[in-house]
Amino acid sequence: MASKENLSNIGRILLVGTLAASACSVDQKKTNYPTSETIPARGQVLTEAEIANLRNYDALMAATSKIEPTATSTLVPSPTQIPQTQELKPQRMEMMSAAQMTAEQSQLIEKYKAELPSILIKLNADPQQVEDLTMYYPIYRAGQDRYGVPWELLWITHQQESTVSRDPNAYTSDCVNCGAIGRAGKYHTDDDVKNANDGLEYLQLLPVRHPADGTYLGDAAEIIWATLFLKEKAGPEKDYKAALYAYCAPVYAQGRYQEFLAMESLLSN
Repeated sequence: MASKENLSNIGRILLVGTLAASACSVDQKKTNYPTSETIPARGQVLTEAEIANLRNYDALMAATSKIEPTATSTLVPSPTQIPQTQELKPQRMEMMSAAQMTAEQSQLIEKYKAELPSILIKLNADPQQVEDLTMYYPIYRAGQDRYGVPWELLWITHQQESTVSRDPNAYTSDCVNCGAIGRAGKYHTDDDVKNANDGLEYLQLLPVRHPADGTYLGDAAEIIWATLFLKEKAGPEKDYKAALYAYCAPVYAQGRYQEFLAMESLLSN
């Protein structure tokens, strides 16, 4: 477990990270996407030793939960400025149904948490990436386990649809493509989301930036719905390029796919 001194050092490292702001709803995006030759530019990064000091996931969550979130998307540069939101305070989401986390499910979440430090090292993670993945990686991985869609694809989609749930414009009542993952409620109903989450309701117990509030089903539920959508559109051939083209406009889909290939290559080394 990390010492208090180590956590204090990491906290200072995390707090100084500031990057360019980006990403909003699909209809607003004007983005220059990276390719496999231009691995995402990063700000101040955490060294392997620094990340190793946070191998205890609870310590990592505690450190990142004290950060005032920067309104950025770490992989996608954009001129769009997003207002800073209030200090990140992990919350428990309201349940779509009365569900408790079983011992088996709890062990699975712990397994996902244990994977994260090595991923942060491979990504040469900057403070915002650490903050975002600490919160959402277990949800992405649960989606991958259930539907077979690579978690990287979910992260990329989440970044570009709502700046990993930090874009307030994604949660307004008048938005067309709303929530963490930019779901168009006109075509994909709340019932579709609930059906996609059948058996995964326990994920609602994990901390997120936007929990269920009576009108919104919550970030975890929306991410899992997107996972099923991408699986269905990818088909048996697992054609994720086609799935992305079905998810958003071609100009954005191409950029997301190139980013996915770059990240996949980076993490496979």
